[in-house]
Amino acid sequence: TVRKDANGMAYLASDAVSMGYIDSIGNFEDALEKTKELSRVKKYILICQEDSSWDILKKSLIKGFDF
Repeated sequence: TVRKDANGMAYLASDAVSMGYIDSIGNFEDALEKTKELSRVKKYILICQEDSSWDILKKSLIKGFDF
């Protein structure tokens, strides 16, 4: 139950799926495709904010751990 699991812990995505808290595991593109499917939008424009220097640094530090 949510009350039992709401203890401040972070869960792995696979655990969240098995617990029923999320439908599936995916990335940004997967989420975008699912949004298009559910909203029945035929055409859209994606507007992304440009990364700041801090964002670029964070990404470069994390990239070494990208599996």
